[in-house]
Amino acid sequence: MDLCRLHLKNSIIICIVLLLSVSTYIVNFQKGAVQSHINIRLIAPEVEKWNMLKIAEQRNSHIKTYCNKLGYGYSGNRTLNASAWMKKTRIRPNLYFSDKLKMIICAVGKCGSTEWRKTLLIVEGDVNVTSMSEIGHEEAFTLARDNRFLWTKFSPQNPESYHEMNKRLNNYYRIMTVREPLERVVSAYIDKMLPGGSGLGFYEEMSKKIHGKYARNKNTKYFKPGRASFEEFVDSILSNPKQLDIHWRLYKDICDPCHIQYDYIAKLETIALDSEYLMKKFRISDNLLFKRKSNLSESLEHKWKKKYTTYLEGLPMEKLRALYKLHREQYKLFNYSTPSFVEV
Repeated sequence: MDLCRLHLKNSIIICIVLLLSVSTYIVNFQKGAVQSHINIRLIAPEVEKWNMLKIAEQRNSHIKTYCNKLGYGYSGNRTLNASAWMKKTRIRPNLYFSDKLKMIICAVGKCGSTEWRKTLLIVEGDVNVTSMSEIGHEEAFTLARDNRFLWTKFSPQNPESYHEMNKRLNNYYRIMTVREPLERVVSAYIDKMLPGGSGLGFYEEMSKKIHGKYARNKNTKYFKPGRASFEEFVDSILSNPKQLDIHWRLYKDICDPCHIQYDYIAKLETIALDSEYLMKKFRISDNLLFKRKSNLSESLEHKWKKKYTTYLEGLPMEKLRALYKLHREQYKLFNYSTPSFVEV
């Protein structure tokens, strides 16, 4: 009997030891799993951030090379002087600023400029809202022009203005956004020249005038007043390329990238990733700027590519070539490939 009790006692001790070992293993495993999960959550954004930073550095290196190749110069001297644009006849770059973020944005039409304006207005407290959807398109333009536009916020008549502008130009982080150049032309046409876009009032009248001037049958009884076709819109661009509206003006004329030397060049094709990196860098609320799609690949390829291609392929080849020739330097500066349907 004593022997049986001894065996039973030993068995109980062994079971307790085994249970304690298993419990310790489970606890350690769970801790390890949690720690691993935490590490993944911390590391993954860092990897992505550095990837986008590397891409940004490659973009900057590329534009530096091609600014020099194309004869625009890229001295490496980042010091800017506002008086250079005040005294010269060239167009002033379309710069908006945020003192809280210490950021300068070149707002490029049809490249997310409205989103940038809304973000700056919210961050600076110029509007009493928390979501970009609460700000109308025209309201964003007007408020940003009055409060965030570098060249109107500081009066040239005030000697102190140059100091204030130069302080922002030289100490703030400079950002511009681009997209495939000919795609931007089509986007501008759809949004400004056709019904249903934001081209009401001024742009509606512009569209009708373009149609009246460039329609093939304008001098015949078959002519009907109306909005411009895409071919007519392109004709208006090619006939006067140095006097273009800001929504389809060339990047070099909107942002002067070879002179200003931006810290970050975002692209609409990767805008979700670009904006995620910038939001983290500047600690901007994640309900601002551009949202990432659930499918990562959707962020990397703009959803309207086929639609834009249809417009461009519908042009006579000689006009398509001429339109591409006008934008060829923009393709080179920002490292876009020549569209396959353009016969050059």
